[in-house]
Amino acid sequence: MTKRQYYSMRMGKNPNASKLDLSILIKLFRELYTDFERRGYFQEAFGDYCADEGIIPGKLGSNVSAQIFLILRKENLWSIYDKCLDYSEGDLFDIVEFIYDYISKPIDGSYHQYDECWHYNKFKKELGQQEFRERINEVLRDYKDGYELSGSLPILC
Repeated sequence: MTKRQYYSMRMGKNPNASKLDLSILIKLFRELYTDFERRGYFQEAFGDYCADEGIIPGKLGSNVSAQIFLILRKENLWSIYDKCLDYSEGDLFDIVEFIYDYISKPIDGSYHQYDECWHYNKFKKELGQQEFRERINEVLRDYKDGYELSGSLPILC
């Protein structure tokens, strides 16, 4: 679908119409990340919290921050929501590729009425990756000269 250009964009009166700067890119990434997190796309890897069971570790274990350090060799990137506003461009792109590697779409689970939360037990990695790639690329293409999270390799270029 072609992206519609509204009046101020068509008339050249919108300073944000052509390219995004890093601070805007990070804010848009934060909203995108929050949406996927809210819908359970990171439960398989990062785990979850339940009022009855407490912390439920994911595939990365109970210390995601330590795992991010082991994988990316960088500190102060976790929790993404809290730390991302201070990311450098390199930090952001590392986290985008990291998320791509660990995202998975929740397929089946159970609803916990007491705390109004879902606990998923079945995931489809490829579906999560595809949806994330499509959504993040909508934003990345307007940053500087344009970037893309590749489908063949999870590499930003």
